[in-house]
Amino acid sequence: MATDSAYGEASPSGVPGRSRSPRSAAVQELGVQRALLGLRLMLSRNPVLHYVFARMELAEERGLGLKSMKTRAEEAGLPLPRYAWEPPYLALTLFRTADSAARVLAESVLQEMTATEWKGWSFVAGRTRVTQGEYARHLEVTARTAQRHLSHFVELGLLRRRGQGPATSYEVLPG
Repeated sequence: MATDSAYGEASPSGVPGRSRSPRSAAVQELGVQRALLGLRLMLSRNPVLHYVFARMELAEERGLGLKSMKTRAEEAGLPLPRYAWEPPYLALTLFRTADSAARVLAESVLQEMTATEWKGWSFVAGRTRVTQGEYARHLEVTARTAQRHLSHFVELGLLRRRGQGPATSYEVLPG
């Protein structure tokens, strides 16, 4: 069985990148989620070019790039790379500054944020998850203000609340 080049999984037709049935939205979302976690092994569409770039030390071995991009972004305090399925491609967005993640938000979302929330989102976007205490310490705001901001981010669809009480954390949603 061949490996599907879009997801790194077996293709029932036996032809790479071809399937007998159309890909569903759920399968596409799974591809994005696997990419976010760095679980997908990369398949080079052009092995010759990959070899040349690897020899020039401009490319890593296959399968290491997603994890190292995530790790290096975290180390540099930059927003994590974003992945989105834009048929027929898995699009990758890299951010060069902490503020750049806030600038790519939809205009409707930006209009609903205060200046302090915008600064807070720039901080949150560089992480996979955040707690109320971390947010409050970083922005030097009260715990109540931090809670209000994080709840607003949940309403805007930017974060997902995990847990309850003191163990509550907020996970940054992809896209």
